[in-house]
Amino acid sequence: MPHSNSDLLARNRIVGEIVVCLAMAEYEAVVALAPGSPVSPAQIKAAIEEYGRKLVPLPPEAYELIDYVAIAQSEPPSWSVVVPLFTQQEGRSDLSLELRLMKLATASYEVSVDGLHAL
Repeated sequence: MPHSNSDLLARNRIVGEIVVCLAMAEYEAVVALAPGSPVSPAQIKAAIEEYGRKLVPLPPEAYELIDYVAIAQSEPPSWSVVVPLFTQQEGRSDLSLELRLMKLATASYEVSVDGLHAL
């Protein structure tokens, strides 16, 4: 099922907002943007602190690296998403953000943060 470029831009926008909150250490804001998340602000903070480097917002080229996998036969349309994260120290890091996005009738997205993982 093809999706329009505006769908991709809308998905990228919400993903980018979440990464900005992570980079600013605003973990409560992450969960506010993704209220259905199974992880808590404290768990997100612990994962980033354990990684030990300073996250930065996604550079423009990072948006092409986001892996959106459509969840088969999901209604409404949903995606499993893996976002490579970037740090001040490394540029592209071994840390990735795992999300689930579900398209809502309002043309917005419901987001859940499923985890942060080092590769």
